[in-house]
Amino acid sequence: MKKYILLITIFAFTLSGCKDEPTADTPFSTTMIEASHFRTDRNEYRPGETVSCSFMLSNNTTLSSTIRNLIIKVIDLSKPETPVLSQTSLNRSLILEGNSSETIEANAFFTIPSEITEGTSCGITLSCLFDDGMQVSINGSYFRVVDDHTLTVYKINKENYQGLNILKLMGGMSAELGVEKALSNLTGGVSHSWYNHTNGSTPEPVLMTPDFLQRSLKKTVDLYNEALGNNTPVETVIIGTGVPALNYLTNAMKAVYLPIHFLGAANTAREVQSVLNYANENGHPCYATLGYDGSIPDVGVAWVKLLDLPEEYKQFINDHQVRNVILFGVGEKVIGESYARKVLTEDRTAEYGANSLYLQYTQYGSADDISSLSSRIYDFTSLNLDENRLIADWESGILDTQIENFAQALKTETSAQPYRLTCPSDMMALYDLGSYLSIHYIKKNESALSSPYINGVCYNEYLVCLPAYETIKGFIPLLYWQFTEPSNTNGRATGMLKTELARHYPNTVFSQLQFFLNSGYNKENFRNGLINYGIPSTNILERGEQQIWYPADGMESPCEMAALDIVNHIGVESYKQMLQSLTPLSISDLSSLIHEMNGVELVSQ
Repeated sequence: MKKYILLITIFAFTLSGCKDEPTADTPFSTTMIEASHFRTDRNEYRPGETVSCSFMLSNNTTLSSTIRNLIIKVIDLSKPETPVLSQTSLNRSLILEGNSSETIEANAFFTIPSEITEGTSCGITLSCLFDDGMQVSINGSYFRVVDDHTLTVYKINKENYQGLNILKLMGGMSAELGVEKALSNLTGGVSHSWYNHTNGSTPEPVLMTPDFLQRSLKKTVDLYNEALGNNTPVETVIIGTGVPALNYLTNAMKAVYLPIHFLGAANTAREVQSVLNYANENGHPCYATLGYDGSIPDVGVAWVKLLDLPEEYKQFINDHQVRNVILFGVGEKVIGESYARKVLTEDRTAEYGANSLYLQYTQYGSADDISSLSSRIYDFTSLNLDENRLIADWESGILDTQIENFAQALKTETSAQPYRLTCPSDMMALYDLGSYLSIHYIKKNESALSSPYINGVCYNEYLVCLPAYETIKGFIPLLYWQFTEPSNTNGRATGMLKTELARHYPNTVFSQLQFFLNSGYNKENFRNGLINYGIPSTNILERGEQQIWYPADGMESPCEMAALDIVNHIGVESYKQMLQSLTPLSISDLSSLIHEMNGVELVSQ
């Protein structure tokens, strides 16, 4: 009796101790008939539309193999029990000769029912029935059911508020926010952080389709071309992760930011693997880290990470005659949200290799971690996982290989000079960078600004910032992670920030500055700590907790208060003209600034 063993995932789940040296995948199944290149005719469908697909069957042996029939199942991946939505026999038999392949078409095998929930992810499973009676199932790709409100790529909407452009992000997180802030800096607008989900308290998840990475790349380039024009020269582009100082780097250098990764949502690792398969098969080498964010319930979230310069970015850099590209992020070896386990698949992949998928544990594999992962990622307990290891921070980290690959492509395929800007040991150095950038940017542009040049300090918790507005007002940011001990953050204000201000503005009296608490957490602790240091309570001002543009609730968030100030006091046109008159920091300026810091490196590649 012949045996037919296909690409089957054999699942196991165990927790193990930390591993010093990560290993590559080891295959745990033998391949005779391989199914690959699953493609639906579209990646998203609406109720009433029919679904067709194609896939390739390959016989990797020297022996012929007979398949009596093929059956396609559609499975609801958005429910924990993954119910079968349909089962269709293709009534197709075939003989695959040794070392041969055949592409199979399955036309109109499923019609989207009218009652299906918007956003549902539908997985395709192929069952092969062989001539000896053996039947084996293979997971294929998936598609998503959508309506007009389904978010499958991040959006940046624009509103005109009394002549002032307001940019409003929906979907994504730090990287996508970096695009919004760069656009706001470049166009003289004001932007919020992001719109919350319809439940009112959490960010809106971007529901991934197989072409998620390609959609995100196209969306990013289109946003800039729409705002700047298709061929407007751009001096500097930043490619990297959304570390908070990024938004001050794009402001001070009048730079465009192109993310090195994008955040998408899914309920299974299977969906994320399909996204990786689609991207890698279509010329976008990438890997992903899948986990959860406490602010986003019900779904897992994955950072899909580029491993090389994509054609979309290369075209943008050439079209806009970019001279400098800064590859920016937290160094690969810096420990942050780094505890992870690799999902083992049938293909060997090196560490961080194309198609690699890592499962991220933000609490080092604790019981809460397991609960949070299993409640959001429905195939979590069936995944075959390698031993735990520490990898690059999943939201802020940039790999050495990413820097090398991007730099090489930039040097050979564009006219831009690449630079690496990273922190090799302490992530906090890139938070401090925001303060240094703002001080140096103001110092360089004193002739275009009004004295006194330094008027306040903005306590900007994670992803709250208004870099262009703060520059005009003479406000210096203190960037911080909101769950850090307030005493540590206050210590950075009275230590690092005060020292750097004294270096460039020795006549500034620190205790007489205004302190804006743009904080959702620990406001009272920050306030009390500043008062204990000698800051008068009248100099400490609190802003609204939500950094969201929603005028109906009273215009109390930082972005709303900035918009009111621009409209009612500065003047919209005056504000734009002041920003246009500022001279950006050069690479030389950036290098000089970094020499005043500890823990940040700028290196020409």
